[in-house]
Amino acid sequence: MNGILEKKFNKLVNILRGTGKPAIAFSGGLDSTFLVWYAHKLLGRDMTAVTTDTGCMIPGELTFATEFCKRHGIAHHIIRVNMPGHDEFAANGPDRCYYCKSTMFKMINSFASVNGYTHVADGTNADDVCKDRPGLRALTEEKIISPLLMAGFTTKDVAESLKYYSLIPEARESNSCLATRIATGERISEEKLVRVAEAEEWLKKRGFRGVRVKTTGNNATIIVAPDGAEMLEDKTFTEEIVNYFAKLGLMLGERVING
Repeated sequence: MNGILEKKFNKLVNILRGTGKPAIAFSGGLDSTFLVWYAHKLLGRDMTAVTTDTGCMIPGELTFATEFCKRHGIAHHIIRVNMPGHDEFAANGPDRCYYCKSTMFKMINSFASVNGYTHVADGTNADDVCKDRPGLRALTEEKIISPLLMAGFTTKDVAESLKYYSLIPEARESNSCLATRIATGERISEEKLVRVAEAEEWLKKRGFRGVRVKTTGNNATIIVAPDGAEMLEDKTFTEEIVNYFAKLGLMLGERVING
């Protein structure tokens, strides 16, 4: 571990020990996975992980979160909320992410208050504030603390920390919620989310990484990591994709190599 990162860890230790008993929002992504694990390493039973099952999670992420916490002896609570059933969210406007985060953190704050936790924390890091993320407004409104951000951790720092503590084999590929796959302004429904999830799972099982299937109406754009480029350009395999997508009511459109 280099000296700069070591200093950030010292800050993180002070921040976490100064939070009393935090309830940490645990999405199953890289940032929250590291934060939950490290907070438990420091605080033991004086913290808990809280996963909000919104109905928009990538298949397997809830299972991962549950099994990760069980494996490491971390207290874990699941709060269920049907976000597609909330009209402001389902309308899928520019503030969709804000409505989702606001709802989630209100619920986690309520859980924390009832169960004796003093703060709610999340895995926002220093790189996140440089991006256009409407959901960050909800963090301020709900008084959520972001220990990684406060300590100066970047995405690269988190990746290095996961490697340092041998958590890389356990950590999942970073992902965004399924709602991001539906074109802005097009109403979100449970059926559309399930369709996208099935399309992405089918591609992942065939070896693609970094998979996103973005839809506008019934038109689907496939996005994959560079190592899938050759397979994605294979005519025979393309026919398989077209046929499978047709069963889901999707028409294959653009194919994009990400990165």
